[in-house]
Amino acid sequence: VRGLLALRIDTIEKLKGAVPVLRNELRTSTNFRSFYNFVFDWVRENPQARYVSAETACVMWPIVFEGRAFPHQKLYIDFFTNVYKKTISRDLWRQSLDFSQISLDAYDPTSSWPTAIDEFVEWQKSK
Repeated sequence: VRGLLALRIDTIEKLKGAVPVLRNELRTSTNFRSFYNFVFDWVRENPQARYVSAETACVMWPIVFEGRAFPHQKLYIDFFTNVYKKTISRDLWRQSLDFSQISLDAYDPTSSWPTAIDEFVEWQKSK
């Protein structure tokens, strides 16, 4: 509500008109990163939760990344849906954005990725 008030959007028509403008603003990496980080807080079950369910993350990733490059997104979601099945921490959520921007060939296992991403890459290579 505060966001809509700040944007002076008080009708459905104004909201419909603002959506293309807001989508355009998400094209910059800084704005997208802020939006992406906001989504984690928005989808938590309650404000004190430090995690989101893998199910929630796997529903949100295709929505959030729509129109953006994430070359291994389907495999990533398959892994978190069928293999990992644990909750997604804020750190894993945020690192997933960085991970979405690299190819699996460029993945460096000695970098400080969350264990779940390391496990995803190992799972993918074993396939």
